[in-house]
Amino acid sequence: MAITRSTLQTIAAVDVADDLTVELTVLRGRERIMQQLTVPEAHQLAGELAAAAHEARRYQLEEPTA
Repeated sequence: MAITRSTLQTIAAVDVADDLTVELTVLRGRERIMQQLTVPEAHQLAGELAAAAHEARRYQLEEPTA
């Protein structure tokens, strides 16, 4: 799953469903879509989010201020 700015803006909730799944709720317009992820999928998504956040932060630090 590629993480984009629009993806980040649509994440509504992340909850632990049980010891095997994580429930991700995203918004699409006025519709709420719930998706269950396995623990490995959730771990991969967390890694992608962390990498995207790190890259965005690095970009902010490198941008010259006006």
